[in-house]
Amino acid sequence: MQDILWLVINRTDSCERLRLMLEQAERLRLPLVRMPAVCKKTLSTRQCHEAVRQNRFKRRLTTGELACALSHRKAMRQFLDSPQRYCVLLEDDALLSPDIERVVRAAIEARNGPGQAWDLLKLDGSRRSRFVHRPLAGEFQLVEYFFEPPPSAMAVVMSREFAELFLRASPEVTRPIDEDYKHHWQYGFRLKSVHPALARPADLGSEIGSRSKLVAPHRNAGYMLRLVAGLCGYYLRAYPLRDLGRILFHSVVSYPQARRARAGGRATAQAATTTTITPSTASPQPTI
Repeated sequence: MQDILWLVINRTDSCERLRLMLEQAERLRLPLVRMPAVCKKTLSTRQCHEAVRQNRFKRRLTTGELACALSHRKAMRQFLDSPQRYCVLLEDDALLSPDIERVVRAAIEARNGPGQAWDLLKLDGSRRSRFVHRPLAGEFQLVEYFFEPPPSAMAVVMSREFAELFLRASPEVTRPIDEDYKHHWQYGFRLKSVHPALARPADLGSEIGSRSKLVAPHRNAGYMLRLVAGLCGYYLRAYPLRDLGRILFHSVVSYPQARRARAGGRATAQAATTTTITPSTASPQPTI
């Protein structure tokens, strides 16, 4: 595992959470390294004012969201200071699958395949609608969730190229970190996910604190319209229109099954329970 840095973000006063992560690391034989989180109580006035000035979110960020976003940027810098090529970045309330190390390695090996490249790989959360790019290990698949990735940043794998691009493009906090990841089309990095999820939240409560739901209707509507418009533009460039129509009605679209169906004949393809398509040759491959 020398080419992968396993980092966990943990506050100094969160001993129970650290114990949870270290117990899992020992059981799964993961070389987990603790990175001290930025605490919201230590935020400077300048950091808070800068977050207000740079804000691109639909409402003002809470101090917990700001501290969380700063912690993730701090972790990316620690990763870039290391010799490793990849980083598995975990928050300290993640319950990990026993298969996580095996699946992460399979996803890294799959990066060179056509249409399978990624710069950031989400390991938590799931959506019903998804593009299935390939199997990884066991029941796990490399997928791309349709229109909106799960709103979480609890467990991700990143390449060095991603960390360099993200810190260059967004050195200051402008949105919660999970919202930044949802705007992958804006930054130009390739986002994919593992399905089913390899991490889920432990029942420890949130250290971010309350995330206000009170948003002025016009700000919420404008934010969502910009997000949906950007994602629509991305997917229209990435996939043929007929494929987008199919996923709207069938939820799951599988590329590997499409290739097998073609080999078995048109009748086999029509009888398949999962809708199958062929990948677009025009899929954008941002250079980072």
